[in-house]
Amino acid sequence: MDHLVVSIHQPNYFPWLGYFFKIYASDIFIFLDDVAYSSSSLTKRCFLRKQVAAQDKTYLRVPLQKYQYPAQLPVLQIDHQQAWQERQRNQILSVYRTAPYFETYFPLVEALLRASRADEKLIAFNERVIVKILEVLAIPTQIIRSSNLPVAGKKADYVLALVKHCQGNIYLSGTGAKQYQDETIFAKEKIKIIYNEIFGFLAQEKYPQAQGDFLNGLSVLDALFNIGAAGILELFELYQSQLDFSPLED
Repeated sequence: MDHLVVSIHQPNYFPWLGYFFKIYASDIFIFLDDVAYSSSSLTKRCFLRKQVAAQDKTYLRVPLQKYQYPAQLPVLQIDHQQAWQERQRNQILSVYRTAPYFETYFPLVEALLRASRADEKLIAFNERVIVKILEVLAIPTQIIRSSNLPVAGKKADYVLALVKHCQGNIYLSGTGAKQYQDETIFAKEKIKIIYNEIFGFLAQEKYPQAQGDFLNGLSVLDALFNIGAAGILELFELYQSQLDFSPLED
């Protein structure tokens, strides 16, 4: 029996490698763009090394216009009154200017930051960033938006309905969903859940970071500047080979 892998995630800002692995290993990836915004999420921010030789992280943040809480993702608007693009450009430059692939990918990052001025909505900008990086990585996964699908539900029920609508038989899930996902319900629908444990994999298969000792969970920018697209794809291929993508038996 063939497998069809589906993964789902909100459009985050310059997401980390685990986000892009989910897309890489999937046949269909769904931008979850019609749910509530959580201020603790990575929708408007990502992790970067704080400075050269530092062993702690800081955020790149996209400033938002004031919104009424609770807010749905589609209503969030970027605050273009702030000069955040230049600040982020300089922050990235100060940390990564000596990285092996910095000159290859920094023009792309600059172009994306400039292009943000054309986007009023945060999710539109995040999608632009993610799609462009997928092009750089040559990942051809089909991308769709949950808001365009005739599917309804909440939390795990919504996820299950989305996967079923796409006729997926494997759901590549984030590890955080273990807290609320009932695998038996998915199994009844002949859908196998595989959890994306790439954080632990990267802790063992550390890629070289020219800025200091290895820091896990940083934005994809860190990997692009340090090992390039080919290096990222090698890591993805190795991790994927360790996963069992065989469907559930009837």
